[in-house]
Amino acid sequence: MFEITSETKLPRLSSDLQLVKGEVDEDGAPTWRLYHPVSHQYYQIGWIEFEYLSRFSLYANYGGLRQALIEQTTLEPDEDVFKELLLFLNQHGLLHDDQALSLTPPNDKQQAVLSEIIHKYLFFSVPIVRPEGFLKATYPYVAWLFTRTASYITLLALLIAVVITLGRIDEFFATFLDMFSPRGALIIGLTFTVIKLFHELGHAYSAQKHGLKVPHMGIAFMVMYPVFYTETTSAWHLASKNDKVQIGLGGIRIELMLAAIFLFI
Repeated sequence: MFEITSETKLPRLSSDLQLVKGEVDEDGAPTWRLYHPVSHQYYQIGWIEFEYLSRFSLYANYGGLRQALIEQTTLEPDEDVFKELLLFLNQHGLLHDDQALSLTPPNDKQQAVLSEIIHKYLFFSVPIVRPEGFLKATYPYVAWLFTRTASYITLLALLIAVVITLGRIDEFFATFLDMFSPRGALIIGLTFTVIKLFHELGHAYSAQKHGLKVPHMGIAFMVMYPVFYTETTSAWHLASKNDKVQIGLGGIRIELMLAAIFLFI
């Protein structure tokens, strides 16, 4: 493991990195997000990490950076914290290429390779479409679906449909008998496929509503089981927790609307 001293040279950060203000942590401390556009990844960092990174380009070695933190902030620099920060930056490819390899201990490299193999088995994704143009062109026609009024109407309609269904419960359950036939299984499979497509569009349109980019949509495999997915990592760019929740609930919102419509039918 490398040691941190006052003469330790500061590596250069990737020129694409961006620091984005986050929400306040549970203990009241401010947080930031480190955005890497190349990999389209967001990483949450704390106050001291932010103070380190915001001064990285101003000093040649750790001694100068440490002294600056002492003079300009109320924080007490910690070599172990700085060491962990360097390892984190290196592990995620956030350092300039010509300095990235010198910071990672051999054991960590082996663990990283093993972790990558396991991760790719447990979860990997296959991008299929880039929906940005489609979403921008069609959002004005569906924007009303993502309003509070539409949500209230959906819940009211679903409640009315449930009350009506309770009066005809035998007829409702009789329709389930067809599920156990090959034809019924095929219909169910196709129905769930279409519903999940609309579910993902709900996430995508919710992100579009908040001005975020959806770089791609496709199929993800979780332990080799395929599911549709929408790339909404850019939701980390939002400071409001409520806005992020709205994007997360976008798919459920659309499914509830479909449930209300077809239960009436």
